[in-house]
Amino acid sequence: MAGLDPEEFPPPPSINDNEYIEIAGKDLRGLFKKAIFAADIDGKSMPIITGANVYLKNGKIGLEATNRHRLSKTEKDVEAGDFGSAVIEARGLIELQKIITDKDDIQFGFSKANDGQVVYAFIRTERFTFYSRVLEGAYPDVQQMVIVPDNCTKIEINKQEFLESVELIYTLAKEEKNNTVVLDVTENEINIRGKGKQTGKASESIVPIKFAGPDITVSLNSKYAMDALKSLDGEKAILVFTGKTKSIFILSNDDSQSVHVVQPYRTAD
Repeated sequence: MAGLDPEEFPPPPSINDNEYIEIAGKDLRGLFKKAIFAADIDGKSMPIITGANVYLKNGKIGLEATNRHRLSKTEKDVEAGDFGSAVIEARGLIELQKIITDKDDIQFGFSKANDGQVVYAFIRTERFTFYSRVLEGAYPDVQQMVIVPDNCTKIEINKQEFLESVELIYTLAKEEKNNTVVLDVTENEINIRGKGKQTGKASESIVPIKFAGPDITVSLNSKYAMDALKSLDGEKAILVFTGKTKSIFILSNDDSQSVHVVQPYRTAD
């Protein structure tokens, strides 16, 4: 078996570890689940969004991730000082999510250079210590993008019913560019339709639980919608449509600290 001289193996980084929070493994995995999927993991044109922006401040731990066509933000109240923020490679956080268990007691924090810039993020448990260098650059300011506006179309739906309908149409939509499906939203019905190059057209309909605002028709990436729905807590979901070509918000009644945004497509529908 080939190996390396232990003396030649790089040592773990020497870190300043006095800026961290304590959080349960179940809670940290839940935060990862609600945001990391929205990052542009394989992106090359804008390297900073291959990571998730993680911040520890104002008594919260928060994550933001975007690929410029969708955005996810989630927060949790914790006992934390104003430790700042860092962009951590999303691919590494996805792998980390696999090894954290619900029973882990975790210390999660930042190690900073003398100038106050975060150099490493670390996660420490009794079983392992994880280090990650942070990505350099300024993360896009998404604060205004996650504010849900008033006076728009807002519906409440059974999450699983809507998800199953979208998944069925997705089997056709994935044959088309951008996994496009069209939603016709009215007080009495939400019609979900799509088409494939080889399989033709199909549609599914469900009845909204609650409805407010004008009727609307939008086109969107079905894969993005499904990813957001799967990350939501609870049995119901809220969809907020701000305009035919404006942001679609996907929310949960059970989690006011998480927001998912999907940008619609311009179509002839």
